[in-house]
Amino acid sequence: MLEERRYDVTENPARPWVVVDPQDGRYHYYGNFDWFNYIFDFSQPTWNHNLNVSGGTDKMNYMISGGMNDHDGLYALNTDKYSTRTLMAKFNAEVTPWLRVFSTASLFKSKYKQPGYDYEDGGNVGNLTFHAMPWVVPVNPDGTNVYLLPKSKDKPADGFAAMLRTGNGFTQVNKTEQTYAIGAVLKVMEGLEITGKFTYRNYAKEKLARSASFQYAIRP
Repeated sequence: MLEERRYDVTENPARPWVVVDPQDGRYHYYGNFDWFNYIFDFSQPTWNHNLNVSGGTDKMNYMISGGMNDHDGLYALNTDKYSTRTLMAKFNAEVTPWLRVFSTASLFKSKYKQPGYDYEDGGNVGNLTFHAMPWVVPVNPDGTNVYLLPKSKDKPADGFAAMLRTGNGFTQVNKTEQTYAIGAVLKVMEGLEITGKFTYRNYAKEKLARSASFQYAIRP
């Protein structure tokens, strides 16, 4: 989790960022906060791993390759993550001078998990830009989340910053695609070949979305 920016009211008692109104007892905000760099992180670590094996003769050859990719996302708080796994195999063989057979198989799997709302329905990046006014801070002096503003129904970053910081809501999407092909090339005569190929493809998508409450405070 991102280290919280410092805005302790004791740092500058003459101009505190957060004060408690003696009339309503609620927090009121007069900060100068950098929401952009608090929420977003533009240095995303990425890990790539690839392996390839191939061999054979002039009559038969094969190739197998695989890859792994892991990528951290855009959020500085409770980072979203994307990963992929790939596997591919190819095989070619000359059965006779006039018949060649071949086959391929590939597998692709991906997983994306991010905190907050259902990202496919929109709202995440957009909500982060709504009502994140610089005079509002994301965390109260007692460590609680800022969610409701005094005398206004607006919520900083529409509440998404508080959800990223302490919430357990998330959306996870897993995708799997498999492709298999087998075929043959028949040499009828010099300059004339007939190719036959059968391909099967399967695509599956699994989605899990969970909503969860989080805590916030409007008074100490």
